[in-house]
Amino acid sequence: MSQDNKSLKTSTINNDIQNSFLEILKNHIKDNKYTGHISAMKQYRSETGLEVSTNTMRNSIEILVKELGQEYAIIDSYIFRGRELNRNIKLKDRHLKCLKGYLIEDKYIGPAQANRKLNEETGLEVSNKTVLRALNGLRVKMGTDYVNLDLIKLKNKQLEERSKLKDSHIECLKKHLKEDNNIGPAQANRKLYEETGLDISKYVLGQTLIKLRKQTGVVNNVMRTVKDIESDQRIKLKEAHLECLKKYLIEDKYIGPTQANRKLHEETGLKASNNAVRNCLKKLRDGLGVEYSNLDLNLLKSKRIDERSKIKDSHLKCLKKYLSMDASIGTFQAKRMLHEETGLEVHDGAVRKALVMLKKEMDLDLQLAIKNGFKVNKRKPRVKLDNLHLEYFEKYLIKDKYITGATAMKKFYEETDLEISKTTAYNTLKKLRDEMGPEYDISNTLMVINREHNESIKLKYLHLECLKKYLKEDKYISPAEANKKLLGETGLEINKWTMSTALKKLRKEMGPEYYNLELSVVRDRQSENLSKLKNFHLNCLKNYLNENPSIKAQEARDKLCQETGLEMSIEYIRQVLKKLV
Repeated sequence: MSQDNKSLKTSTINNDIQNSFLEILKNHIKDNKYTGHISAMKQYRSETGLEVSTNTMRNSIEILVKELGQEYAIIDSYIFRGRELNRNIKLKDRHLKCLKGYLIEDKYIGPAQANRKLNEETGLEVSNKTVLRALNGLRVKMGTDYVNLDLIKLKNKQLEERSKLKDSHIECLKKHLKEDNNIGPAQANRKLYEETGLDISKYVLGQTLIKLRKQTGVVNNVMRTVKDIESDQRIKLKEAHLECLKKYLIEDKYIGPTQANRKLHEETGLKASNNAVRNCLKKLRDGLGVEYSNLDLNLLKSKRIDERSKIKDSHLKCLKKYLSMDASIGTFQAKRMLHEETGLEVHDGAVRKALVMLKKEMDLDLQLAIKNGFKVNKRKPRVKLDNLHLEYFEKYLIKDKYITGATAMKKFYEETDLEISKTTAYNTLKKLRDEMGPEYDISNTLMVINREHNESIKLKYLHLECLKKYLKEDKYISPAEANKKLLGETGLEINKWTMSTALKKLRKEMGPEYYNLELSVVRDRQSENLSKLKNFHLNCLKNYLNENPSIKAQEARDKLCQETGLEMSIEYIRQVLKKLV
């Protein structure tokens, strides 16, 4: 058979497969117009047994949605974006109908209350953040009545929702005030917990008791008595507990407060703060003598780091196993394998340190193995890129000549399941740019730098027009404020860095009035934004520190957002945590 006939036959087969693929995909979209590329890929695989690349599936869905008409083009951006990023958003049409119903009943409804009602009605469990995004999208669709809300009323409603104290708890506190008008927040907290199971901060209870005293007309004249009672209530650690702590110190003089507190809770059932246990251990060490008070600080520090570390002996065994299978395994791959095997989620830095430590230890094991004649696994050979692989990179460059090495590396892994380094990807792109001519030569280095910071800039003309409008309304608007308004109006959410860059460029375009701002006003606005953390939020952060003294800023930020709805930058949360420690 001639070469032309072979090419024609291959082309016919490919066309048949493509038509079949598009037909199956079209039916899948008709069944579920909110489909994302992941679910579509699974459906296609189950029906045909064939694999399709992520990019092909994503592009095909976009083309078919346009072909199918307006009914299928109104995909809610927050659902589609969530699906595209594979964030496992579980909100279906029936859930959105429920949320729409709640908004019609009460347009000021907040995410926490809506989530609670949705769970009671449908049994669905999702985060408050997911419900908040859905409510924002629905408000935009339902018109200005649901978007332009009275901010004071909305804030009061949200604060009401966040409060854990309900009417039943208030009645309980009123009863305790009648029994003892000098009752303090610590004692009231204990009684409330015993009767209702509610555990709340002493600060919130203190403020509530002050309000209730004013409402009921109860006069609290005996301030000294209250102070004495509060002082007595704080002393939870009795002689029996101190004896336990003394015993732990004798067993291990380097024991830290976290481990001691855990053992104390298991043995006596007492719930005390790590800080209280730390103070007791310090006093007991002084009482036990020089041997227990003058400790090797390096050893003590490493002991406490071990206590706080999430990577335990079982995880180290897994990492050791991966190293014996492949001595050149990278941090990212080891972290992924560890998560798949044990479910542990840990920072890249922790895995990297553990791998370095294990490699040092295993060097001795390898030398012994070589001496004893055992076979040692050699370094895995690097992937050599052939002409077929180079075609992938050429395709990426044609689509986007400013593509970075990191993005190309990720795309290549998604399409071929082959892992290469960022350096290899970068060098390959550089070589292809030279071969493909001056059109692909990057002279605009600023554009490349921008791409390195933000791999996919989502701001289109429509979004930039919105930002211009916000700047005209308020030339001192911050990136965070602009981001919230843009999310409410268009459903688009972007990172702070991209928003800041976009506003800076627009200010330059709009002239010196928008660019040369008064520094005093800028500082006042920044301090106003930073003052969003109220006592309620600070108490939440204190609780997180008590539960886990080594909590990371990102984890604390996410928990605070989920619990209160407040979104703050990681850097600011990090600064607050440092002050609270």
